[in-house]
Amino acid sequence: MNVEEVNFIGKMILDEVMELLATVMRPEVAKDALKTYIEESKDLPILATEDNSNLIAEQADAFVDIYYYCLNAAAKKGVNLSAIFDVVHAANMAKRDPKTGQFLKREDGKIIKPAGWQPPDVRKEIENQMANGSWQQQDKRDAHHVREFTIGAGQGSPDVPSVMSEEEVKFITKMIVDEVLELFATVHDATNAKNVLKGFVDASKDIPKIDAPEVDIIAEQADAFVDIYYYCLNAAAKKGVNLSAIFDVVHAANMAKRDPKTGQFLKREDGKIIKPAGWQPPDVRAEIVRQQHNGSWPVDECQSAQVTPVKA
Repeated sequence: MNVEEVNFIGKMILDEVMELLATVMRPEVAKDALKTYIEESKDLPILATEDNSNLIAEQADAFVDIYYYCLNAAAKKGVNLSAIFDVVHAANMAKRDPKTGQFLKREDGKIIKPAGWQPPDVRKEIENQMANGSWQQQDKRDAHHVREFTIGAGQGSPDVPSVMSEEEVKFITKMIVDEVLELFATVHDATNAKNVLKGFVDASKDIPKIDAPEVDIIAEQADAFVDIYYYCLNAAAKKGVNLSAIFDVVHAANMAKRDPKTGQFLKREDGKIIKPAGWQPPDVRAEIVRQQHNGSWPVDECQSAQVTPVKA
């Protein structure tokens, strides 16, 4: 991604972070907090590489880390984010024209929603999870995988959803900001990256603090997480990167932190996981190179989308 593309996705992510912060604080407080997190983050030098695969890998890794943090935050509150994703995605795909099966657009590029289209009912899915449990799906999804890591790391994951507190929202916001700055370091120096992001915060619309029943607050928090990931998936797909395959690489490396003798995560007194001897960090670059050489998408997906695999 070039500078303009990185800036665009950074703005979209921060807009959703503002939606998340609106569940716990007033807009002026949210903006001040967000700018403080940006300013207090460590200064990252611009990535010095002429290796295009490495550059792509750094950008993809930042996207997946943001997603992983969101899944982890949701799992700790008993929210199955993969089920929310399905609801949001179904509503997005329902924007296709029922006669042609295609997305119709206005001159400015905005999709024309067909008559009768309904936005995703995230609240209904949260109510379903509260009534029936969040983890009833038989097939394991990303949310289940990260829940396994969350529980193994001793963080706990309840069976039904609950709302995130202000401190929990602040924590996940800071984690997301740190990864957005990792993304920006692929095209910006530290000073410019922070200035651009703070400018986005200043220019963002004021979102009133949400005063609503708990189920609605949970739905707003989950919706913000899913929208962040959806934007990341979209940005990656536009550059031919299969982010789900990158997720698998990152998750496998996280689960490999378990002690091979006990199968448990061993931790230091400060709570940090002790990596076993020989542990290797995720090789995201190798997966990018694989996608460049072999194509990013299974052949059946490429045919159904009427596209061909991307070759290096």
